[in-house]
Parts: sequence; structure tokens; C-alpha cells
Amino acid sequence: MINKIIQKLNMSPLMIIFIYLLTSAWLIFNFCILITRGIHIDTILFLIFSFLLTFFIIKLIDLLFKAIKFESKFNDMLDHIRK
Repeated sequence: MINKIIQKLNMSPLMIIFIYLLTSAWLIFNFCILITRGIHIDTILFLIFSFLLTFFIIKLIDLLFKAIKFESKFNDMLDHIRK
């Protein structure tokens, strides 16, 4: 079942583990903020902003992984053409 989810997401297992760890750390961090500061409008705005920033970072890392895969395929193709 996990393999089907990985195939649907079209990501490497390492990337999924990284996203899970990053999301878990984000949730723990936000829970600590809510406990210490209470629920105020600036806290809610900060949580929304940090969620969007986390999503943006995950997308950038995913793009980096895809670029590395493309580069290795491109280099293999160039090596094949040179021979």
C-alpha cells in the first residue's frame, strides 16, 4: 500500500521521509507556539505564513530532486551520442 502511495506521488522514498520529518517538526513547533503565546491574530497569521513557507521549501526540494534526475539522464544521453 505504501508503494502505491509513493508511485502516485511520483517522489522518491527519501523525499517522502524528508517531508514527513519536516512536517512533524513544523507541527511540534507550531504547537509549542500556541501553548506559549496563546491564540491571537498575529499567531494565526504566523502559522499560516510558516505553513506556506514550508510548502514552498518542499516544492523547491522536489524540483531539485527532479533536476538531478534529469541531469543524470541528460549526461547518459550525451555519453551515448559521443560513442
